[in-house]
This record gives sequence, C-alpha cells and structure tokens, in this order.
Amino acid sequence: MKPRILVLSTLLVVLAAALTLHAQDKPTDAEMQAMMKAMQPGPQHQQLAKLAGEYTTQSKLKQLGVDDGQGGTATEESTGTAKLTMTHDGRFLQEEDTGKMMGMPFKGTHITGYNNEAGQYEAVWFWTMGTSLMTLTGKSDDNGRTIVFHASYTGA
Repeated sequence: MKPRILVLSTLLVVLAAALTLHAQDKPTDAEMQAMMKAMQPGPQHQQLAKLAGEYTTQSKLKQLGVDDGQGGTATEESTGTAKLTMTHDGRFLQEEDTGKMMGMPFKGTHITGYNNEAGQYEAVWFWTMGTSLMTLTGKSDDNGRTIVFHASYTGA
C-alpha cells in the first residue's frame, strides 16, 4: 500500500505546482486583447492577397563560373507556372510553382505571411530539387508593394 500513497502524494504535488504556475501565467485583460489583435489579418495580409492568381513565370539562372563560350557567364532561361492562393483565413499566401531548372522539371512551394507581433514578413520555400527549407524574413518601406527578404538556406 505504501507505493500507492507515494504515487498519489507525488501526483498531488505535481498538480498543485501546475495549478500555481497556471494561476501565475494567466494573461491580463490588456495582454489578452493584444494577443487577439495580433492574431487577426491586417493591411499587410490584404496586400499579399492582391497577389493571388495564376501566372506564367520566366526564370533566368546565371551559372557563376560557367563560361557561355563567348567570354560571359552561362545563363539558362526557362518558363513555368505559379498559382498563388491565400490560406488560413487570409493569413498566408501560398505559392505553388512548376518549371525547369538545369534541364530538370521541378515543383516548389512558397508560404509567405506577415508576423504582426514581430513587425516583419516571414516566408519558407522548398522544392523538389533539394531537401532543405529556405527561411526568409523581410521588411517593406512601401506598404508591402516591395518586400526585401533576407534568406537562410543550407543545401546544394
């Protein structure tokens, strides 16, 4: 019978500690209102929504260090498609791409949103020509018409 008492006592101590932490972590009304406001799509999301649609794309890939035979850098040009849709009740712009790169077909996905709390655009990009994620953060000086992103990517 002693092991049951020990387990019950331990559970009561853990429960009491959890209740104490929960009471201390309860947000104030002002904090709750700020959280609710930060969760809602705003003007930056509306600007992203203007990009929704279907597009034909043109890409140019400059292959640094590869001679084009005329003393310049080899450049590959290709066409593809892009379908952009708003997701998650207007919070994120999802882009689905297809095309060719280095003579091989690819599919890519790009998710872009605006983080109200951080005050910045955030994105992730991935494609069938790799297994890593590119993460991006960006700012805009013209209400989202132009976004300058800084990217991080580890891969080939």
